[in-house]
Order: sequence, then structure tokens, then C-alpha cells
Amino acid sequence: MFGSGSSTRQVGILGALIVIIVIFQIATGGLTLDPINLINLVNQNAYVLILAIGMVMVIIAGHIDL
Repeated sequence: MFGSGSSTRQVGILGALIVIIVIFQIATGGLTLDPINLINLVNQNAYVLILAIGMVMVIIAGHIDL
């Protein structure tokens, strides 16, 4: 995942994400990464994922600039 050109920023962001996940795991008694919870998250946000994929395809095709 991290090659020789990895930056400190990327490692810091990954570390912060891991710390946040651990904090939520402790605060919720281990329910954050429960399979049922993860399935619910995917089901509730599936339409956002589909829209985001469509937007990425338009940007990659070159029909819109950011």
C-alpha cells in the first residue's frame, strides 16, 4: 500500500482513521464493525455509491472539469 514515495500525510490520515475506529469500537462495546452494522451501512448508502460511480465516469470521460 505504501511505496517508497508515500508521504507522511497519507500515513497520518490512515493512522487517524484507525484511531477513530478503535475509539468507536470501545465506545460502542464492539458494535461498530459488527457484520450486521456494516451491512446496514452499505444498504443505507448504496444510492450514494451508485451516484458517485456515475459522477466519476463522467469526470474520467472528460466531459466535466473540477
